[in-house]
Amino acid sequence: MRIIISGPATAFDSSDNPVTDAEQLKKLDGLVAGDDVCSDYLGGELDEIGLTGGAVKIAYDSVTKRLRVVTEYHCHRKLKKGELKALADETQGQWSDGIGEGGFDDYAEQTGITVSPFPTIIEKCTVTIEQIDDGVKTPPRKRTSPLFKAAESGDIDKIKKLLAKGEDINCRNKYDWTPLIAAIRCRKTDVALLLIEQGADVSLQARGLLGGIPQLTSAIIWAAMQGDLLVLRQLIAGGADVDTRDEGGTTPAMFAANRGYMELVQALIEAGCNLNLQGNDGHTALMDADPKRLDIVELLLKNGADPKIRSKAGRTAFEEALIQAQADPPWLDSAPSPAWTARAAAWKKKAAFLKQYEG
Repeated sequence: MRIIISGPATAFDSSDNPVTDAEQLKKLDGLVAGDDVCSDYLGGELDEIGLTGGAVKIAYDSVTKRLRVVTEYHCHRKLKKGELKALADETQGQWSDGIGEGGFDDYAEQTGITVSPFPTIIEKCTVTIEQIDDGVKTPPRKRTSPLFKAAESGDIDKIKKLLAKGEDINCRNKYDWTPLIAAIRCRKTDVALLLIEQGADVSLQARGLLGGIPQLTSAIIWAAMQGDLLVLRQLIAGGADVDTRDEGGTTPAMFAANRGYMELVQALIEAGCNLNLQGNDGHTALMDADPKRLDIVELLLKNGADPKIRSKAGRTAFEEALIQAQADPPWLDSAPSPAWTARAAAWKKKAAFLKQYEG
């Protein structure tokens, strides 16, 4: 089953004037907004249906001599009227604020032509929905365990019942997350603690795709990002690797220090984490530590963080802080905002604190 959702699209030249020349518009036929697909972002009941595909594509209509944005999904069954409407709404959201927003920036840089897949300001957007039985048997996507919905909503009773019925506590969803990772992401501490108590594997890493982007994450990384001390301690007690990394090479200690979670940094140090590991950019926990938390900076230094390590840019922690303190505000033609001024002041203090270790 094919479900095709389309609507008007507009192209603008470098002077922000709509492009109307047919020959120029034809060149845009088949243009796709990157590798992202809308089906990766569907939630709730739509996600459970098992839709696939959903690229945001530009097509030239030779009859109207206009552009259209076309998104095509594949499904193992016919969708109901309400499901089609919900899918159309989600798709329009991706055109305007999701995949479509910035999805054609590379093309604009190369040609000077900007493509807008949802030009409601220019004209009334009339969306069409087609559902075609093409005779192709689309296998249903692998079932997502109801454990995920229960974990994300914090329904402990439901989780206990599902586990008692034999649901796999370490099952995976389409992003390759486990119920434990899902619970931590949604800040459901009680659920995460229950799953750990019930035997969830604390060391499993997710290696799936999210929005076409490779992901490498684990429960302890999410606990560090969310600042969940109770869960972090239980993960460590359960054998989680305190030096595991995400796709950017970032460790739990780097996340905890950067987000100002003093107690989490302390817990990771007590568990024996390596404070001198470097991310893909060569940064350490000391370099990334929240500049407003000099107590964390001091804690790191007292526990072996090396201030002389250099980043990929060749800078020490002091030099990285100095660069941040001297960074230009986003808009050079206007006075820095109070928030930007406070940010620069915090990095300046951190640089001053670290300068004593530069000898």
